[in-house]
Amino acid sequence: MPAPCLARAYLSLDQLPAAEAAFAQFTKAYPNAKSLSEIGLARLAVSRKDFAEANRLLAPILAEADGVVIADKGKGGIYGQAFYLMGMVKENGGAYPEALRDYLTAVTLFRNDKAVVAKAQQRADFLVKEKQVVVP
Repeated sequence: MPAPCLARAYLSLDQLPAAEAAFAQFTKAYPNAKSLSEIGLARLAVSRKDFAEANRLLAPILAEADGVVIADKGKGGIYGQAFYLMGMVKENGGAYPEALRDYLTAVTLFRNDKAVVAKAQQRADFLVKEKQVVVP
């Protein structure tokens, strides 16, 4: 099983040290796939509630995605995950309108990963209905 798949499996099983080791192995083996490993490490950081680390890892990916409407092949899924994870970071920090904007960006612009789109839509619906948030 490729390292990112293995790492995601470990994340889903809440085996965080094993996930971290698998992402480290992937990063070492594929140094040119930096954004893919950074997304995985950001997911790991969010799982650990280390939102500062997640923010640090996601910032360069989101800067790259800024202004992109149609992503290059393979980038759309990465961008969607980055916006979803940054939404979680912002929501945790109480920045609900900004979190909603990030969730909706994942849902509307970078729809490549259907699981991420579903999760982002669920968080967006929660913020709108429960917190009565509007996009700034």
